[in-house]
Amino acid sequence: MAQNTVYGSKVCSTKERKWKSGCRGEGRKMFKTLVIDDEPLIREGLKTIIDWTEQGFEICGEAANGREGLAKVHALQPDLLILDLEMPVIGGLELLAELRKVGNKVQVLILTGYSEFAYAQKAINLGVLGYILKPIDEEELIRELKKAHLLLTQERKERTTDDSTLALAIDKLIEELCWGNSDPGLSARALRISQLQLPWEMYRVCLLALEGRSGREKKACREVLSAYPEAVGHFAVTRALPPIKASRPEEMLFLLKDQAAADPHRILHRISEDLHRLTGADPFIAGGMEVTELGQVWRSHRQARKVFQQRFITSAGIFVYSEHDEGSISAKSNSSSKAEPVTRGEEELLERLCMAVDLNNKTMINDLLLTVQAKITARNTVPEKIKGAYLRLFLVTLENLELNEEEKKQWTGADRAILDEVYNCENLQRLHEYLRNKLLMLSDCLVQSRPDGVIRRIIDYVQRNYHHRIKLENLAQLVNYNPAYLGKFFKNHTGLSFQAYLEQVRLTQGEKLLQAGLKVGDVARKVGYKDPDYFNLLFKKRYGVSPSIYKKSLK
Repeated sequence: MAQNTVYGSKVCSTKERKWKSGCRGEGRKMFKTLVIDDEPLIREGLKTIIDWTEQGFEICGEAANGREGLAKVHALQPDLLILDLEMPVIGGLELLAELRKVGNKVQVLILTGYSEFAYAQKAINLGVLGYILKPIDEEELIRELKKAHLLLTQERKERTTDDSTLALAIDKLIEELCWGNSDPGLSARALRISQLQLPWEMYRVCLLALEGRSGREKKACREVLSAYPEAVGHFAVTRALPPIKASRPEEMLFLLKDQAAADPHRILHRISEDLHRLTGADPFIAGGMEVTELGQVWRSHRQARKVFQQRFITSAGIFVYSEHDEGSISAKSNSSSKAEPVTRGEEELLERLCMAVDLNNKTMINDLLLTVQAKITARNTVPEKIKGAYLRLFLVTLENLELNEEEKKQWTGADRAILDEVYNCENLQRLHEYLRNKLLMLSDCLVQSRPDGVIRRIIDYVQRNYHHRIKLENLAQLVNYNPAYLGKFFKNHTGLSFQAYLEQVRLTQGEKLLQAGLKVGDVARKVGYKDPDYFNLLFKKRYGVSPSIYKKSLK
């Protein structure tokens, strides 16, 4: 088997090179090297004479003349050139001079023969790192590469420090613009930063959040956003909203520019698809309004933050502000700034929920809470307002359940803990589940202290809740009975129809309240009759006299 040699030097086998690379080069970022020489044998020999990875380099490409080499320098952005001086079309010195003319400071090792030493001196004057004599000696090449590696490593550290400092400065400047800093010089300073390539024709602020389990969500966001430089003008980590918990992930703010800002949906869908492909998770993206001036990006940022509040309701999706949405967003925000009056439909919903909790109908509790959720989110997008609505629902339910003293102590004594838990809920799903579980636990506790048997449970419920609006149809639904059958079953058990029994309980309680000296109108309301005249009619029918005459007879 022929031995792999170049200029008498043994080349490591592919397997050996991979093994050495894994042992010695793993974790290091390789410096990219471009070989430019018109001799194919030299180019091929350079690739195999040494283990480049072991030296901290990788050959990213090759070129056969200066013109081709110049194009590949611009395309590949190598860290190091291995450059021959004598080449057709454009020679090495001419190529090097052209690169220095445009400010390209790529490091260069030149290849030369003894007869070309004068040319090598000129090349050194153009800022090359060193030169290698032909024929190429393996040890000499390694020695020059070690020098190059030291210099490039130092440059990388300095460049990283400088880039980090500049990036932080740019991030801070964009943040100030987004939050509406009134300094009139901000826009002018931004326009002087060449990396931003300002001004743009159009600007749109977007906020991105991605929660997944891969642990590389933030890195994936940076990779994807940096892949669209024609659309994304800037991106940085930010906080769209105050953090609820320390563990909550940060958001990413990015600016769409020009055509992408004017028509953002296509690029945002591409960004979303790329992130899903990389992480398996779907992002939440909120876009503000488009503006035509850099000094107005605060308006786009403000709208993006408003739209971002939708994330409390849904954890993924693309939501872009439009002027059509302004009215609905403002209306929801304004309407939720204070407690809204409870409508008749909502009052009935609360009554049914209280009955379901009291009678331990878990299916009904779940169904009614979903209806409540739909009503709350139809009116509110602000997380704090949604939490307040849920909390009011829970407290009103507790109040209407007619708990005994021990039950009140158990469930109302934990107000502070419940408040903290509600405030810490990061999204609607967790909030809904938390309070749903609380109501189910309460229902389980109540059913243990209530009588057994359907009729006895209904009787117990009526005796405790006679002052509320109670319908046989609702009770039948809660205990999973047909209303007509339940009515017959109830009458067989008590000797009275359900309505007659309810009236008996109410009037009995009314008699006690009249004996206690309350006014007739107040008594009617307290026992569940909104119409005092109807209470008078029923009372007179049962006791033979009107409530007012009955009250006078007690004196």
